Amino acid sequence: MRYIFRYLMLFAITVLLQTFFFDRLTLSVYFAPMIYTAVLVLLPVNAPSVLNLMTGFAAGAVTDLLCGTAGLHTIASLAAGYVRRPLLTAIVGLDGMRDGGFPGPRNMGRRQFTQYFILITAFHALVFYTFEAFTVGHFLYTLLRFVTGTVSSLLFLRIAAYMFNSKAPSRQ
Repeated sequence: MRYIFRYLMLFAITVLLQTFFFDRLTLSVYFAPMIYTAVLVLLPVNAPSVLNLMTGFAAGAVTDLLCGTAGLHTIASLAAGYVRRPLLTAIVGLDGMRDGGFPGPRNMGRRQFTQYFILITAFHALVFYTFEAFTVGHFLYTLLRFVTGTVSSLLFLRIAAYMFNSKAPSRQ
């Protein structure tokens, strides 16, 4: 319960940064980090599936509303929320699921956290860019945007994860 305020602040900060900074950043069409997914990525390991879906829906819907993207962020965030728990179970195992810790290198182990972090971010980006293109005719363009969008998202999400988990207790 004490982390609710931290999550609400994380939600507000990442959605506002996404809307007013990263979506307006005009370095390249390929440089498109989606940092609002940090709210979903950093939920506790033992968060129920309903909370994963509700968080994904809220983050995507608010981002869509503020950015005017007509449901793209909601679809991608809901899909990521849906696969989050099975993905964590596959990577961390049932023992890690009972810990109740927060996803982070100190709580999950560096290798497992990196796997989880890359897979959930890549899945979100894959769904987003697939629905954005919605055609096979632009496959190479979509693939390039997927790769560059995932890498740019990972860079900024890693910073958010480090800041959010900086005071979390380590797993022994």
